Amino acid sequence: MVSPENENTEERQIRLPQRFTLAGRSNRADVEVLQQAPRAAEQAITDFKTQMIGDSIELLPNFGSESLVGLMALIYTYLKKATLPVMDYSRTLFPLLSRTNFSSMFAMLPDNDRVPFIEDPQRFVNINLNAAQMVGTSGTAFFTGGFPYNPSLNAWSASITRQSWLYNIPQGTDRLNQLAKFGDRREQVGQTHLFKNDTITDAPILELRRMKGDIGTNNWKDLALDVFDFVVKLNDLKTQRFESLRFNIRNQK
Repeated sequence: MVSPENENTEERQIRLPQRFTLAGRSNRADVEVLQQAPRAAEQAITDFKTQMIGDSIELLPNFGSESLVGLMALIYTYLKKATLPVMDYSRTLFPLLSRTNFSSMFAMLPDNDRVPFIEDPQRFVNINLNAAQMVGTSGTAFFTGGFPYNPSLNAWSASITRQSWLYNIPQGTDRLNQLAKFGDRREQVGQTHLFKNDTITDAPILELRRMKGDIGTNNWKDLALDVFDFVVKLNDLKTQRFESLRFNIRNQK
């Protein structure tokens, strides 16, 4: 998994086993793309705000949420990885694959983030191409690397450009829908509370495509615990009871 810039040596050693199992087959190119994506999205959002001010267009308060950064970061990885040839089938290109389609994820954004792009979908095209440093390439086929081992798909892929894919997302259509087999399906994550409001929300379904394979049976328990840790953190359910149970399991003879 990608490490944050402010990670110290001790934190890195603690997290290293999880990175090895959850993303053990990631190559350097995957790591770089995933690492660059959030920062590229944040910079593009800053640029967009500046442009809107210059055009005397007022954005709603709190435009540029973490949710928008997350969606744009995922789009960034798709745009970057789709420049490579598809050697087997298209899903293998992406280290992090969305099983919920992008139009559904867009609909999950706060209203303050969605409104400017619903009003003018071209803004959504421009902000994402800016993040990916692909300004001026809107007419380029999304799968620029093509399908050398399956030429019959080249005609289909040529009909999907970066422009058409991105432009249609705020309009409720994901032209890469065949990659997102779960369509608009989502999962609930968060906490339920007895004496205060629940913090449950809908979240998209994502697939980790670079998990380490060929793990020996002696390591199955550690892998299961690593995956469990990952899911629990996503669901914000980390408690003292969970930590004590996890410690006891890991230290069984």
